[in-house]
Amino acid sequence: MKRNTKFIIYALITIFGSTFMLNSCNNDWDDHYNKYDSTSDESLLDKLKDDSDLSTFLGLLEEVGYDTILTYNKAYTVFAPTNEALTSLSENILNNTDSLKLFLGNHICRYSYSSVDSKDDIRVKMLNGKYVEFHQFNGNSYIGNSLLSLTDLSCSNGILHELSSYSSVKANIWSYLNGNSDYSNITDYLAQFDTLTFDELNSTAIGINTLGETVYDSVYSNSNTYFDVIGEVNSEEYNYSFLGLTNNIYQNVYSDLAEYYNYPDEDTVYKYVSDMIVSHLSYDQFSMDDQFTAYLYNINDFGELDTCVILNDADISDEISLSNGNIYVLNNFQLVPEATYLTPSRFEVESSDNRTIGNSSSLSIQKVYNSSCSGDFYNVVTLSSAPSMSSKGVWNNYFEVSFSNVKSARYNIYIKFKSIGAEKSTQLYFILSYVNEDGTVTKDTIPDKIINQLEDSRVLIGDSTGYELPVFVNDASNTEYPVKLQIYVDVSDAEEILYSRTFGIDYIELTPVL
Repeated sequence: MKRNTKFIIYALITIFGSTFMLNSCNNDWDDHYNKYDSTSDESLLDKLKDDSDLSTFLGLLEEVGYDTILTYNKAYTVFAPTNEALTSLSENILNNTDSLKLFLGNHICRYSYSSVDSKDDIRVKMLNGKYVEFHQFNGNSYIGNSLLSLTDLSCSNGILHELSSYSSVKANIWSYLNGNSDYSNITDYLAQFDTLTFDELNSTAIGINTLGETVYDSVYSNSNTYFDVIGEVNSEEYNYSFLGLTNNIYQNVYSDLAEYYNYPDEDTVYKYVSDMIVSHLSYDQFSMDDQFTAYLYNINDFGELDTCVILNDADISDEISLSNGNIYVLNNFQLVPEATYLTPSRFEVESSDNRTIGNSSSLSIQKVYNSSCSGDFYNVVTLSSAPSMSSKGVWNNYFEVSFSNVKSARYNIYIKFKSIGAEKSTQLYFILSYVNEDGTVTKDTIPDKIINQLEDSRVLIGDSTGYELPVFVNDASNTEYPVKLQIYVDVSDAEEILYSRTFGIDYIELTPVL
């Protein structure tokens, strides 16, 4: 399963603990395969025919051809609804062969399961590919929500149970979302990732071509490439908890986030904001209990844990049980800003991409390896002569970096300096520039700052209240809205007795002010 690793940690008021959710059937198929009464002469089909109260179920099996498999010398378990239980079965199912086959397949499984097995609360894979929970409640056995009214009728090829109500076929998360217009904002975004995938398992080999390759009567299945992000929510083999944002809630969240992606191209805003929302909706299945808060975590690109969503019991208006997990229908969606849409934008100064030097003959940047640095390198920056301006108006005493992934928000500027053993401190000043939405350029000059020669920490530069950046800068190399910081070595000849023109620097970071 290709997906981002995500898991859940719970907290009860201020006491924190962790719960690990394991999704496993834990069935020993080999043991179940032969668990039936080999001394009985009656097959499952014979047993059904002997019971007049199961005649409706038997007739439906014969209609789709499932009666034949119940004569095979292989172990099956049949959960047979009584005639009375089937009186309420929908005409839509009865009059559609595919729907009827899917329904009946929800009452038959391979291998033998007795009522004793239900004590273990196991998930049983039915003939239609769905998993249904076989469990006990108050001493009674249930398959899904259906009570076993008569249990453990042994046959020569399996076990027969009678049900007082039929077992409804549940949709999986993917089919439920696609079949419910309340979630069209989510499915409309995901639709662009729909794809047809060759299903070799269900395709039939019909020959060999001239190249010696197998030729198939091909079957294709619908899939979606976004499953790499949110998990295979169309699969019956995995269990997920999905945070259901109905269109009204989704639109409220979208409107709030879109303010941070101020960009002239609406398609770009839609792409980034929708991805931010949808990528944080799916998790390994978990249960919410009263008075608990779920902190939904993922692992970021640095291998660190980030709390990306906080989910309170009060945020949930409904829980929908599905064949591969559940959907929590939310009336409130709490993304954690610093772990999702308001993250720092860091520039590693040793990177030459998006970095400009005022005069490469007067200012040099030497990259030095150091395992304690953020990118395993720091930089020694040296101005070889006094600051001066060329005839073209270019100073020789600065270098400039451009940032990506900057939202329309307020940022503090931090520089991580490294001690390089210089004898004296240095003096720097800075200019933060950005292009406004109307195309004009704003330049904020940040006054001189003395950097101690022993400095080996992250230093706040400029106004502690931060700088409001009005536009969104994406990952494109030629971004329409650049955000740049120029660093000037401000040491004249006369000041060399006090200051050095050399200093060490690791990275520059724009950190959102929350």
